[in-house]
Amino acid sequence: MEKVENKLMYHFHKPKIKPEEWKVDNEIIIDNNYNSPLLYNSVYRNGTGLWINEDKFESATFISEEMVEKGTDEYMLSLLDNKEEYLKRVKQVRDFLDEMCGILRDLSIANRELGLEDYRIKHHPEYLSRFHSLWVCEEKQLEYWKKMLNKKCELYELSLTGNLFRANAAYLPNFGFSREVAERYSEEYWNPPKNRDVSKDEFLFQGKARILRKVIM
Repeated sequence: MEKVENKLMYHFHKPKIKPEEWKVDNEIIIDNNYNSPLLYNSVYRNGTGLWINEDKFESATFISEEMVEKGTDEYMLSLLDNKEEYLKRVKQVRDFLDEMCGILRDLSIANRELGLEDYRIKHHPEYLSRFHSLWVCEEKQLEYWKKMLNKKCELYELSLTGNLFRANAAYLPNFGFSREVAERYSEEYWNPPKNRDVSKDEFLFQGKARILRKVIM
């Protein structure tokens, strides 16, 4: 953990999240009452960690029930008689698959983040929580994070005064890892080795963040 004062760092921000706060010269207070908009909401929204579009889900579920009732062959043959209906059903199936992919993604994120937080609380309670911190990076990490985030985010230059913690995204545990491997990766995330790829470093911050400028990417 590093104490910083007026340190220049960068933050990638989704434009639709609290746009009234993200104005040049505004000051944002980040403490344990602050909930990371993307991460905290992704894991804890609706108490399940999942967002489900009920219209898409229910329409595609109806298809599955109809297929079981009629039998797959009869069901598929019946669609061939009506191109408009066929295309409608195909779209519903695609919507359903998109929704399922989203659910699996959310489950993966929730599993990873709850595991990281549990490991932090047990082994390094003095470290900053990913749930209650602002994520920032140095100039040397900008190219990596631009590739990961720039299609969805705006970039801001900040002046930070407070506590800054360095971690490394290369060691984020994967959803498919065994518990033993996930714990090893968790330790390396919270305490990155010296021979790491520093371009993938990420920083957690709590304190006062003053917005200096919006950077044109």
